Parts: sequence; structure tokens; C-alpha cells
Amino acid sequence: MNQSVITKATCGFIMLFLWIVTPICAQKTDNMTPSQLTDLGNAYYAGKNGKKKDFAKAVAYYRKAAEKGYARGQRNLGFMYENGEGVAKNYAEAVKWYRKAAEQGLAMAQYDLGRMYDSGKGVKKDTTLANVWYLEAANQGYEKAKKKLEERHIVAMAPNYNKPIDVVRGTYTTTTQGNLSTSTNGGLISRVTTSTGSTTTQGNLNTTTNGLISRVTTSTGSGSSSSTGTSQSSSMTAEQMYQLGRDYDKGTNGKKQDLAEALKWYRKAADKKYAPAQYAVGCMYFNGDGVAKNYTEAVKWFRKAAEQGDKKGQANLGYCYVNGLGVNVNYAEAVKWYRKAAEQGESTAQNNLALLYFEGKGVKKDYAEALKLFRKSANQGNPMAQTSLGTMYHRGNGVTQNFTEAVKWYRKAAEQGDKIAQYNLGGCYELGEGVTKNISTAISWYEKSAKQGFEEAKKKLKELK
Repeated sequence: MNQSVITKATCGFIMLFLWIVTPICAQKTDNMTPSQLTDLGNAYYAGKNGKKKDFAKAVAYYRKAAEKGYARGQRNLGFMYENGEGVAKNYAEAVKWYRKAAEQGLAMAQYDLGRMYDSGKGVKKDTTLANVWYLEAANQGYEKAKKKLEERHIVAMAPNYNKPIDVVRGTYTTTTQGNLSTSTNGGLISRVTTSTGSTTTQGNLNTTTNGLISRVTTSTGSGSSSSTGTSQSSSMTAEQMYQLGRDYDKGTNGKKQDLAEALKWYRKAADKKYAPAQYAVGCMYFNGDGVAKNYTEAVKWFRKAAEQGDKKGQANLGYCYVNGLGVNVNYAEAVKWYRKAAEQGESTAQNNLALLYFEGKGVKKDYAEALKLFRKSANQGNPMAQTSLGTMYHRGNGVTQNFTEAVKWYRKAAEQGDKIAQYNLGGCYELGEGVTKNISTAISWYEKSAKQGFEEAKKKLKELK
């Protein structure tokens, strides 16, 4: 698992020059856009476009773009700090700028951040976090990240992967991203309270996906916490403790958000064997909310909830088995827990179980069963499953090939913001598959996908424009 230091040549700074699309025609930078500033930095870095090679100037322009929040500028600035070009070598600064760009969805930066976690440069060595960032980059089609994961046999459902979704508070609308064409990665369900207890996980089709659910209210209570007698927890029911924890978690019902306090009350309820609280504690440990991140501890609490029949605990336990988080990778166990959750109607588990059937991981490959499960999840509005269902119709996997039906499902997911579905729908319009050929509409969908950072969509736009 140890990763050797990646050289500058391996890192592939040449990719920067793919972004030089704006001619540099002015020396004054006050009115330049972040993209233009980055292009100017690239020109000084490479000694092109009439500029003499000057790393210090490249750094200066990258910094201007980076400080304006431009992901490519941030990534390039991180690269300069990592390699000591134009600035003193500083791995911690490199990590800082890679992270800023990675969190905006820039695949190259996600890969770079993974490298830093792999090597322990500028950050504590953490192979698990390295893999998480490699997964994110690979999920966007970044080849070096996909190769890294293939070498490690990580989710072993190449070519695309995905990382768990961070907890989202408020109405749950997380988006998990994947890509077009073979199998898919699902989403991590975050802990969220809704009046109906419903969640929507979004993702993609095509290549492999594992989903995790975040902590969600599953109790039948009204959602209001009991603030009376909080100092005397012995007089409170487990549900009241859980609701109080939720209020601290979300900052509701007069409570100031305090994750450590939320964990305390979730834990009190969990110790009373209250499954929703056990599940919430697992999410806190999984995400490092109010406590140090600890996948082993997260698995422990997901398992406690799962063994009591909590469908979200079951789904997340399956997710951990697929990704080797807190436990060894075990697809058969993943199938077992996903199935339990899927049979209770959990849409993310249905989607993820379908993926395992699609790839034949932990179960015999069965396109018909995958199709059936994708459809169940898709009918609940899960964008990941909708995209995957569209792809199966598009390719004729387990069903008669039907472009019109493929377009129908791609559109449902695309309208929910799924970048892979947007890309696939663009492809249908470009080729006239299932719809009347329309390059203008194809470009429109490719643009939507590209704006979310999907590299394949960016390539398409360059071809068509």
C-alpha cells in the first residue's frame, strides 16, 4: 500500500497547458479574470506566448488566481510549493492549495491531494484518505487516479469510482458523481432529519459506485427535542436523548450547533440500544464530526444499528465492506447488508446492490437482477440508479437495447443535476440516439456537465466548439 514519491514527470504538469485557451495580450492584470491570470502563469512557467520562463512570476499569477478562489490557479500554486519552483518548497502549503482546488471538484487536484496523503508530505500519512481522493478523481475519469486504484484493487469495479459524501445538513440533497458507461458508485447517506424521514441520494450510472447514507431521523417522533431535564438524562427516554442530540447537531429548537454535544447525546441514546442514535454515532465517527474520524468505530456503530434492522445502518455497513473502511474488503458481506437494506426499500442500497450484480462482485454477475434493482431505486427518484438504468438500456445490458428509454432515464437524472447523466444525454443528442440529432442541445448538456468538473464533458466541448 505504501506509495513511492511521485516525480514531477509522473505528476504531469503538462496538463496545465491544456488550460491555455486565452491569448495573453496585456501586461496589466487588475482586470484579468482568474482564468486569464492562470493562463499567464502557465505562459511564464513554460516560457511560451512570448514570455521568458520565470517560475517566480508564474507563482505570482497563480497566487492571484488562487486567492480569487479559482481551482486551477490553486492547484498550480500547490504544485509550485510541492516542487519548490519559484517559491521555497513547502509541502504543507502545497497540501493547503491542493485541498482548496480538490474541494471544488478539480480532478487533478484531487489526485494530487491523494498523493500527498499517500506519501505523508505536508500531512499525516493516511492511505485511506489517499484512496478516498483517488476515488474522487477517478470518478471524473482522471486516468492516473484510475490506474492507482487498479493497482491497489480498491473497489475493483473499474473504471470509475467514488468517495463517500460528506454530511449535509438541512434537507438532504447530496450529489454523488460518477461517469458514463459501465457501472456506478453510489452515495453515502448523511445524517439528516426530515419530517418524513426521506432522503435523496444523487449520483450516476456507468461504472461502479458505492453509497453511504448519512445520519437520518428514522424515529416516529415529531422531531422536537425535549429541553426539560437535560441535566438529568436518567429521566429522559432514549428518543428524547436522540432528539436533543439532533438539535445540537443541526442547531435547531434554540440549541446552538455543537457537534461534540450532539455526539454526547447521540451516544447516550445509542447506549440504550436506540438504533437511530447508533446509526448517528456511526456517521459522526465516519465523518469526524465532533470526534476524531475513526472508520473502525463507525463500523461498530453501523453494525449495532444494522443488527437491529436499521436500513441505513445496513446500507452504510455494506458500503464500508465494499470500500474496506474500518473492515477488510468483503463483497459477500457487502451484498448481505445491502440486500437487507434494499428489501426494506432503501434506494441507495438497491442501487449499490445492483452495482454488485452488474459487476459480479460478491455475487454471480446478473444483468437482469441489476436492472430490476436499478429500476426499483430509480422509481424512488435516485439519480444514480436512473443514470445506470439509462445506461443499461443504452447498451442493451439485461434488456433489449432501447435508446428512447435510455434518454428518458438520463433526462430524469440530468434534471436533478447528475453530471454523468448530463454527459450521457449530451451524447444522445450529439449522435441522434433516442432523440433527434441536435448539436446545440448536445453542447448545452455537455456544458452543464463540464461546469460540475466532469473532464470528459470538457473534452467534448473542445471537440464541438
